[in-house]
Amino acid sequence: MGQRLRSWAVAGVSAIALAALTTAGVVTLGGGLAEQGNASALSAAGSTLVSTVGTVKANAGDTEWSQMPVRFITEGGEAIETMVWTRQGNRNFDVGELVELDYVSQYPSAARLADGQGGPAKSMGTILTGAGILAAAFLLTGAWIWDLVARSKRRAGKRTRPLRQP
Repeated sequence: MGQRLRSWAVAGVSAIALAALTTAGVVTLGGGLAEQGNASALSAAGSTLVSTVGTVKANAGDTEWSQMPVRFITEGGEAIETMVWTRQGNRNFDVGELVELDYVSQYPSAARLADGQGGPAKSMGTILTGAGILAAAFLLTGAWIWDLVARSKRRAGKRTRPLRQP
């Protein structure tokens, strides 16, 4: 009975870990696709850019290209919280600091630091990371199911007894 309980515990922990991995992959992939949509809106010929002032919600990361969450109010009074790209030389903003932004009036979540200070979005890396995490989750799930089936077949083989010859 102890072996069965341990097997269920391992299965439960594995299922939770795979669910967490899958969730991380979906969130990362979704973020990359959102970044790509924002970048497309910012560079589209018909986009109307509006200048505004936003508030920094958290510091940017430590890599050469980083994202920083900002919050601003559109001309229509809508509160938007989105990510803007920063470069090495301009990412030392403090939480709560006011920054100048440009956003696309037709797609307000597409915003950037004013005058192109932050540079273009680098969404492909995020998309590939999310896809890689999801691929790993699916491969691990397949391996786990393969192992369960193989174990089940081995157990079934042990239960069958050869027929006695007369």
